[in-house]
Amino acid sequence: MELKYHNGLLFISLEIKYKNNMKIIDNIVLDTGAVETIISPDAVEDIGIIAESDDMVGSFYGIGGSIHNYYTKKIDEVSIEAVKLQQVKLNFGVIDLKGEINGLLGLDILLKTNAIIDFKQLSLKVY
Repeated sequence: MELKYHNGLLFISLEIKYKNNMKIIDNIVLDTGAVETIISPDAVEDIGIIAESDDMVGSFYGIGGSIHNYYTKKIDEVSIEAVKLQQVKLNFGVIDLKGEINGLLGLDILLKTNAIIDFKQLSLKVY
């Protein structure tokens, strides 16, 4: 998969399936420093992913020490190219107030997909 390099960040797209709805989410930052993947709620609300009373809720510190809240849901499927992960726990929270970044792809998904990042070719291979 080709990575897009913009403003010092590497971007990819993810496909998410939830309750028979599918969406490709663009502008996801490849973030090896993020322990867990987090997606903007605005990017998935149209396929029915919303905060509900039985969701786990937490918070994290962003750049500059600001605190951000998130909720966690089990998603039916997350796909990166041909690799499909079933029943994946994902976090949903606001990352970018401007709305230009729709999420961070963290180590949780990168490790599960045996990802190899090729910085010379600006590509991501998953297995």
